[in-house]
Amino acid sequence: MDNSEVDSDGFSESNRRYMVDTAISRVRARSIEPHPDLLSLYELYIRGNISKKELNTRMHNRLGNLIKHLQHQGERREGFEQPSSHEQG
Repeated sequence: MDNSEVDSDGFSESNRRYMVDTAISRVRARSIEPHPDLLSLYELYIRGNISKKELNTRMHNRLGNLIKHLQHQGERREGFEQPSSHEQG
């Protein structure tokens, strides 16, 4: 797909690049650096290798996996909490 061609959503590569650059700029404005895997997904979208729907699906799945990981970490931490002074006896 060259820059003049549009994807199924009606966006050219330059449109997609502008949208991605804007999204990344907004994240960085909050002093957050996007993960390299996310930047790779964005690049696939910009080049037209994946659709906006596929990009959103993959991002949603990554977020779900991150949430599960954090929940698991929290559960593991709860198992290692020190007993309170009255429990130590």
